[in-house]
Amino acid sequence: MRLSDFFRLPFLNDGEVGSSAIVIKKATKVGAPVAVIFSSVNSNGFSYFKLFERFEGAITRIYVRDPSDMWYNNGVSENLNDSDKLFQYLHKTIRELKPSRVMCFGSSMGGYAALRFAMSGHVDLCVSTSPQTILDTRLPHTPKEPVDAGGYDLRQDIEALDHRKFLLFFGAADFVDVFNVLRVHWAGATVYPIANRDHLVAEYLYREGVFDHVLKSFIAGESAIGEAISSVLPALDNRVFDPPTFEAISRIVESYYLAADWDLAQLAVGLIEKDTWADAEHILSQYYRKKQNFGAAVDMANRAFKSAPASVKMAEALASTLRSAGRLDEAVEAYERCLEIRPKQYSALCALAELLAEKGEKAPSLRLLLKAQEIRPRLSRAFDLQKKLHQS
Repeated sequence: MRLSDFFRLPFLNDGEVGSSAIVIKKATKVGAPVAVIFSSVNSNGFSYFKLFERFEGAITRIYVRDPSDMWYNNGVSENLNDSDKLFQYLHKTIRELKPSRVMCFGSSMGGYAALRFAMSGHVDLCVSTSPQTILDTRLPHTPKEPVDAGGYDLRQDIEALDHRKFLLFFGAADFVDVFNVLRVHWAGATVYPIANRDHLVAEYLYREGVFDHVLKSFIAGESAIGEAISSVLPALDNRVFDPPTFEAISRIVESYYLAADWDLAQLAVGLIEKDTWADAEHILSQYYRKKQNFGAAVDMANRAFKSAPASVKMAEALASTLRSAGRLDEAVEAYERCLEIRPKQYSALCALAELLAEKGEKAPSLRLLLKAQEIRPRLSRAFDLQKKLHQS
């Protein structure tokens, strides 16, 4: 029985098998390396498709997406309806392909899945960017519903593995990402904290050609991929590896998001007094905002944006804080700056559209909502705002 019969994946054309959630595209060479690419949240197509298709002749690509956005814990289809079945299918597929090497790849939700896949069977390289290692729904970038215990906290299982096959990237300007990666004790892994970048650091690494170099090195069979990409690596922020600094970052995350009983303001101010920390400034801004101290909140949000001007997170947080403070014209300008950094930032498109509608500028508001709908057709916010706009 063929794999395509067992898993009900129809043949698309020669060398290609697929479904709405999995597409397998074979390399031209028998025994070529295999890459399993896990998509990020809200992916309508497959993440990193253009990147990996540049190497179509040299590597077999298995693209995977999770239609339910549950971090692959519920599987991807009626038949592959949990992570164990999904990973078993993928490993079975790979064994039948008889590849020379196997890698898995993903960012955020896809980075989490790549870690889980590397934990479930043989891979030669796991490239994981901004992954979650704990799926507490109080943290940003986690599923909308709790997951079962097996997929909740990966730390203990990861720490039992050989870490030499892991290549990790994360934005050092995002304390939650720092927390997620460095709460795991990595022995022998290659870990890169990218300076002044946030959770969307994968887009930056893609634009800068870092991922191209990773793939070229993997396909060439190089073992020291960290050395192979050293010439294209952006600036790193190795301060996060300092134990007292990481302890402070962890306590800030635990206090702000997880209701731990630490003095959040004292911790954040302590980091800021020692050095420039964009996310400490950002979190302190949100702390002031919750206390209705909008003057201090705006001042600190401005500092955070100036500390990490390439960060979408800091730009959008400044815009949102200005809006909460009633400084609407400044908020419009700040959202526009955010969209200059990342034109496809869904939440910023919706927020700016809502602001413009409130100012009576319906035509530009509608254009932004249509763009947002095109980017994230599975999300309701842009459609709800469009309906409200038509009713006004």
